[in-house]
Amino acid sequence: MISSNPDSQSDEAEPSTIVRPDFDPNFAAGWNADVTRRAAGGDLDAQRTMRNVFTSAIHEVDVTSPLAVMFGVEMVPYARLCAAHGDMDDARVLASSLYWTFAASQSAGFGASGENLAGEAVAILERLADQGDEIASLAAVQMVGQTPAAGDIAKRLLMKGN
Repeated sequence: MISSNPDSQSDEAEPSTIVRPDFDPNFAAGWNADVTRRAAGGDLDAQRTMRNVFTSAIHEVDVTSPLAVMFGVEMVPYARLCAAHGDMDDARVLASSLYWTFAASQSAGFGASGENLAGEAVAILERLADQGDEIASLAAVQMVGQTPAAGDIAKRLLMKGN
């Protein structure tokens, strides 16, 4: 059984007794079913494909549309998975995805509730800048210029370390 405790160190979840092993819950997703299955298995190319699907989708709608928030919510987890593989470009895309989702939530009227996303984006960019990434440094400065609270949130996140 999957633990609800995020600190749980269980390496393997017990199989569900509700769903048959041959049942693919993503069967109705069309071509996405196979890509989703591969992404879930850790396939970086599949994770990037899914991230890019939602990145393209978010750029196709008006940022004030609730669809922009929905696409951002779909994009960020795939961006996190991609960045977890350790590629600097994927980390930049994660920061961008977080900030885009923040901007969409702001435009949709969610107020300051998305500022943590912007702060996380800035913290990621600051870490990249510390490794010599000048593009990340410039992007962090621009984001903080647009959203000063993101700088404060990033400082708190960076103080916590990782």
